[in-house]
Amino acid sequence: MGVKMNDAADSVFFGLSYNSKDKKWELLHGGENSEDLSSTLEPDTNKHVVILLRNGSQGFAYVDGQRVGNAPCQLKNTNSKEISHFYIGGNGGSAGSGEGVSVTVTNVLLYNRPLDGNDIGAFSANKA
Repeated sequence: MGVKMNDAADSVFFGLSYNSKDKKWELLHGGENSEDLSSTLEPDTNKHVVILLRNGSQGFAYVDGQRVGNAPCQLKNTNSKEISHFYIGGNGGSAGSGEGVSVTVTNVLLYNRPLDGNDIGAFSANKA
């Protein structure tokens, strides 16, 4: 899941992806994977996922209240770019066959305010 930009490269501004080969959640930004900001988590379970942008220059991702990586992801200046779309599942491009991918999304919440640690912790605590 993430945010794609409306630019020539149709790049991922910020997102979170699960690498099933390495069994790691990975932060994506500027079209690159941040291997050093990855956290290993168990697959095949329900997850609460939060992606958070602060001031348009820092990105954070949380899975079940646990931050992915140890530091914020520094995002490049995007003053001249606009958000194209948000995506959930896949890579934000055209929908492919989806072979080997099994994802069910039950709720999507979009906030127009920054979330703090208490907000994120509350999502994880209310896990069904």
